Amino acid sequence: MKKFILSVFIFVFLFNGITYSQNYVSIKGVTIDRVSSKPIKYVNIGIFKKNIGTVSNEKGVFEIKIPNEYSKDSLLFSCIGYQTKKVYIPNLLKSNMDKVLLQPKVIKLAEVKISSNKLTRRIVGNKTTSESIGLVISHVLGYGSEIGTRIKLPDKPVKIDDFNFHISYDRPDSTLFRLKIGSLLINKNIFFTVRNHYKGVYKLDLRKYHIVVKNDIFVSIECLKEYTHGYNHHIKNDKNFYDRIIISGKLFGSKSFVKEVSQGKWVKPEMAKSPAFWLDVLY
Repeated sequence: MKKFILSVFIFVFLFNGITYSQNYVSIKGVTIDRVSSKPIKYVNIGIFKKNIGTVSNEKGVFEIKIPNEYSKDSLLFSCIGYQTKKVYIPNLLKSNMDKVLLQPKVIKLAEVKISSNKLTRRIVGNKTTSESIGLVISHVLGYGSEIGTRIKLPDKPVKIDDFNFHISYDRPDSTLFRLKIGSLLINKNIFFTVRNHYKGVYKLDLRKYHIVVKNDIFVSIECLKEYTHGYNHHIKNDKNFYDRIIISGKLFGSKSFVKEVSQGKWVKPEMAKSPAFWLDVLY
């Protein structure tokens, strides 16, 4: 058994960041690693399954507006490598709480080994380059929007060499994503940036992570930040589409699940498309 003991704490410092309006309360803060005293970037923050959420930026700073109807709910803070924490919003508002402590996280994984003899390379997942079927991922939907699907794997140890997906439309100048593979597979964020209006197959090399799994896994990509010069005034309705990326899809295969915003609810699109996600594996 491998045992990862993360003796790391996190706290969220709210720098007098509570403001009120007639319809919502706005909370600003910064996520900080208690051990290193460094900001924790891209923490998922929100009200679980209520589609009210955000993601802290590269400096750990966040702002979230909570409608009055949810002011008696809880905020959920989660990030790979840290223990998930719920903060009761009324307590936060009444006490002007400036810290949210997260306990050390202990992850126990069964060691999975793969024989190096006569390995077979396979492509698994939904491989397609369709431009007529697609799924949108963008900050148009919300901070921390996410697309995922379940990928079937054999009932034996499998090594994942790379993750692939196909982009049929890419308007932003660059977009920062986070790749999530399964649950408790690795204890490190996998960030990657798609640049220059990229179109086609995007391959992410995962060999350095030494990911070996067994049985089916859930794979998703999360939109964290987009960089764009703005919409084109000469294109009709471009204001609604300029920062969108469209992932190719198909009608048959492992169905897609989408999340509009950080900590939001996973739902199936009205048309149950299969996102163009596939893995290059060895077993």
